[in-house]
Amino acid sequence: MTFHIHYLDSVDSTNDRLKEKAQKGAPEGTVIWATEQTKGRGQRQRKWVSLKNKGLYMSICIRPINPVSPFMYTLFPAVAVAEWLAEQYNLAAGVKWPNDVLVDEKKICGVLTEGRTSGSRIEYLVIGLGINVNHSRNDLYDLTGATSMTLATGRSFALESLLSDFEPYFQRYYRARALTISPAELIQRWMNRCVHIQEWVTIHNHSDSWQGKFMGLDDSGQARLKTENGQLYTLTLGSLSLRRTHDSGN
Repeated sequence: MTFHIHYLDSVDSTNDRLKEKAQKGAPEGTVIWATEQTKGRGQRQRKWVSLKNKGLYMSICIRPINPVSPFMYTLFPAVAVAEWLAEQYNLAAGVKWPNDVLVDEKKICGVLTEGRTSGSRIEYLVIGLGINVNHSRNDLYDLTGATSMTLATGRSFALESLLSDFEPYFQRYYRARALTISPAELIQRWMNRCVHIQEWVTIHNHSDSWQGKFMGLDDSGQARLKTENGQLYTLTLGSLSLRRTHDSGN
C-alpha cells in the first residue's frame, strides 16, 4: 500500500474530510495531511491542539478484508509510531492504553480510528494521527503531560520529510488490505511498549470509573484490569491515568 497524499494548508479535521472521501470511494492508502486543524479532536471528542506548522496531522484510509478485532486498527498505528520514534530518533517511546504514544512518559501522539461497517464487513477505516513535532514548551503551556519531537531532541523537523519517513513503519504492520502480523504478535509488541503494565491505574468511561492493576490486553485487544479485591474486568473504551503512589504489591 502506497500513501496517496492530499495536502491541505488548513482544515477543520483531517478525519472528517477523509471520511467524506472514503464514503465516495477513495481507495485504500488515501491520506489527508494538513499543517493546521481548526477542530482537531481525539478520543471521546476531546480537542486536539493542532497549531499551524507545528505538528504532523494526518488521516489514512484503509479498507481491511482480514477478519480481526477492530481494536487492532488502533493498536498497530500506535506501535508503528512508537517504533518509528525509537528507531529513527532514539526516543524512549512507549504506548498508553487505549490510543496514546508517549515519550519520556509524556504524550506525543494520539490515534483516532473511525469508520463504517456493513454487518461484519468493514467498508473503510480512517486512522487519524496527531503527532507533536515542532511544538515549544510555550505551545504546550496548558498541557503539562505533553511533549514534542523538538522538546525531546532539541531540534526542529521538516514535516513533509517526516511523513515520507513514517510511511514504511505504517506498512510494516499493514498493507494490501490486511495486517502483516498476527493479532497475537501485535498484542505482544504493544504490551512490550506499554508504560503501565502491572501498574495501578484508574480507567474512566463516561460516568463510571475502575481502579486496579493493568494486566495487559486480552486476545481481542481489550484492556484487562484487576481490582484490589481480585476481580478482573475487561474494558473496551475509556481514559487511563496512572496511580503510582499506590503500593505496587501483588
